[in-house]
Amino acid sequence: MQNTRLIADLLSGQKFTYRTLKPSNLDNVANTPGVYVIYIIDESIPELLQETQADSILRNLEGNKFAPLYVGRSKNLQQRLYLNHLMGIRNSAPVKYGISREKKITPKEAKEFMRNHCRFKYLVVRDVLTRCILEAHLIGLFAPPFNITEEH
Repeated sequence: MQNTRLIADLLSGQKFTYRTLKPSNLDNVANTPGVYVIYIIDESIPELLQETQADSILRNLEGNKFAPLYVGRSKNLQQRLYLNHLMGIRNSAPVKYGISREKKITPKEAKEFMRNHCRFKYLVVRDVLTRCILEAHLIGLFAPPFNITEEH
């Protein structure tokens, strides 16, 4: 029950676009732990707009198809969402490098693609166990293509 409420809070929360993102946009979440979802809402990667078990919820999110690309958790949302995902190198930027692979473009072009097409939402979750459970639940619900799907 708590996961359902947390997911509703996450999806109804403020959205951010990478186009206008600067660390100062996230000042209110600096060093704040939480869970986040990076997504696209257009047809820019049609092969990633897959049907999920949450599809009816997702279609209504912004009046468009909502395609979760990555779900994550962090003890520092500002650093993770800006420095790692947008500016980071391969291991710390799974969305940027996943887009690069899927669209067969350079990481620099993928960064520009993220600025034009990707958005994210986050939810502050201070308890580490709740963050882990919520992240796992969201990955199971959304099946985002850039999360690791098999154990090593």
